[in-house]
Amino acid sequence: MTQTPYPQSAALSNEQQLVQNALARVRALFRGNGVKQENIQIASHRISRHTMNAGTYLELKPAVAEKNMPGKLVSGQQVQSREDAMRQIEGTMVAAASNATVKAQITSVLLQRPDQGFGLSKQVIPLDFLKKDFSWQEGCSTCHGTAQAPCQRCQGKRTEPCTKCSGRGLMICPTCRATGLLQGQKCSRCFGQRYVPCDLCQRSGMMRCRVCNATGTMKCPTCAGQGWKTYVLSLSPQAVTYFEYDAKAVPKPAADVFETQAPTLIQAGKIKVLGRIADDKENVLGANYEVEFPFGEVVFALGKKEVKASIFGFKGDIVGFPYVLDKMIGPAVEELEEAANDVGNVAGKIKKATRYRVIAQGFLSASRTSTKKTIAHLMKLYDIGLSLGMAEKIALLADSTTSRITRKPRYYGLVLGLAAVAAMDAAYYLLPARSKIASYLPSVKFDFVLDILPMLLGGFITLMAIQFTASGAIRKALGHLMPKGQKSGIVPKAGSVAWWGHAGAVLIPLGMMEAAASYSTAPYWYELARNFVLQTIGG
Repeated sequence: MTQTPYPQSAALSNEQQLVQNALARVRALFRGNGVKQENIQIASHRISRHTMNAGTYLELKPAVAEKNMPGKLVSGQQVQSREDAMRQIEGTMVAAASNATVKAQITSVLLQRPDQGFGLSKQVIPLDFLKKDFSWQEGCSTCHGTAQAPCQRCQGKRTEPCTKCSGRGLMICPTCRATGLLQGQKCSRCFGQRYVPCDLCQRSGMMRCRVCNATGTMKCPTCAGQGWKTYVLSLSPQAVTYFEYDAKAVPKPAADVFETQAPTLIQAGKIKVLGRIADDKENVLGANYEVEFPFGEVVFALGKKEVKASIFGFKGDIVGFPYVLDKMIGPAVEELEEAANDVGNVAGKIKKATRYRVIAQGFLSASRTSTKKTIAHLMKLYDIGLSLGMAEKIALLADSTTSRITRKPRYYGLVLGLAAVAAMDAAYYLLPARSKIASYLPSVKFDFVLDILPMLLGGFITLMAIQFTASGAIRKALGHLMPKGQKSGIVPKAGSVAWWGHAGAVLIPLGMMEAAASYSTAPYWYELARNFVLQTIGG
C-alpha cells in the first residue's frame, strides 16, 4: 500500500483559533438582532481531530454514437460488421478496466480535478483519451450497389410533363393572346380557337426529363453514386462516480456535512487529505482517501441562555446551530403580520419590527427586488440561526407591507406621470413640433419612428414618477435603516401600477393623433390606418 502526501492547507490549525472564529461568527449573526455583543461568549468547548477513510470509485460505461457516410472510407479501426464493432467496443471497455496502465490514466483524470475527485457521487467524467472509432462498409441498400437509382423527377419514365403547356399539349395562341380575334377578324393562326399546339412538346404534353437527361436514372442520393456506405461507431467511454465513506466512524453532525458538502470540502480548505491510498482490489477503479478534520462540541452563552452546536473543519464552520433567531424575532414578526393586515399604526409597527437587523435587511431587499431574491439574500446572510420558513415569512411580510404603504403614493405618481406625458404629447402633436421634425425624414416610410420614441419616453417618465413618489413613502418608513448619504438612493419597485403607466404612455399619443387628425396634421401612417378603419366600418 503506497501513500502520496498532499500539501498542507493554510487553514486554521489550533483549537483556540477555531473557537474564536466560531465566536466571531455567532457575534456577527446576533449583531443588531437583540443580543449585545459582550453577552455572547463561549461557555465550553471540546474539539478533537478526526480521521476518516473514504473512496471515490468509478464505473466505466460506453457512450456510443453512430453515423454513416457515402462511399468506402476508413475511420479508426476497420471491422467487418456492426456486430463485430460492438464486440470490439466491449473488449475495449474490459481491457480499460483491467489494464494497469490504463487504470492509472483513468485514476489520474479523477485526481487531477480541483476537488481531487473527493465526494463525487453519480457524476459523469468523460475519458477522452479512450475515444475510438470503428468503421465498416456495406453495399447501399437503396441502389443495391449499382450506384444508380430511378430518376426522382420522372420515376424512370425518361419524360416529364411539358413545362410550357403543363402537359395539356395546347398553349395560348401567342398571336391573339387567347381572344380568338385579330383586328376584328378570326385569328389567322388559331382560327378563333384561342389555343394552338404546343411548339415545345409538339402536342404530346411530355418532354425529355431535364434531371436525368432522358436516361431514366440518376446518381443514388443515398450513397451519392458510390454504391457503398461507410458506417462508423464512435466510442466515448465515461466514468460514473460513486462516493463511499464509513458514516458510523464519524459523529453524525460531521456525517451530515459530508453528505451535503463533500465535493467542496477539499477546495474550501475545510479538511486535509493526509494520503491517497492505492486500492489493491482487482478491477476496481478509483481512489481511496484518508482525511483529517477537527470536530467538536461548543456551547455558546447568549446572555443567560446557552446554545449547543458543533464546530467542523479547519475553517471553524458551525453546524447543528438551532434556529435561535426564529424565537427572538417571533414577536416582531407578529407585529408585521398586523401591519400587513392594516391593523393599527402600520408605519410605527414596521419601525418597531425593523429594530431587528434581519427584518430590516429583509425590508430593504424587498423594497427593491422580488420575494424570491429577498429569501435567497436572507439565507445567504443567515445560513445558521434562521430557518428557511422564517426567511420566507419575513420576505412575504416585507413585500406586502411595503406594497401597502406605497400603494397610494404609486397611484399619485401614476397620475403625475400621465399628466406630464399628456402635456408633452399635446405640445408634440398639436403644435408644429412633430411636423417640422417629419419634414427632415428622407421618406414617409420612416414616419412611424417619430411616434415610437414618444411612447417609450412616456413609459419612462411614468415609471420615474411612480418610483419617485413611492420612494418618499419608503424613506419615511425605512429611512431610519439607511445611512444619511444613502437615503436618496432607495429605488422602490413600481409594481403592477407600472403597467398602467405603460398603457397610458401608448394610449395618450394615440388620442393626441386623433385630435391632430381634425386639423389634418396627424402622422401619415395614422391617417392611412384611420381611413382604412373608417372605410371598413362604413363599407
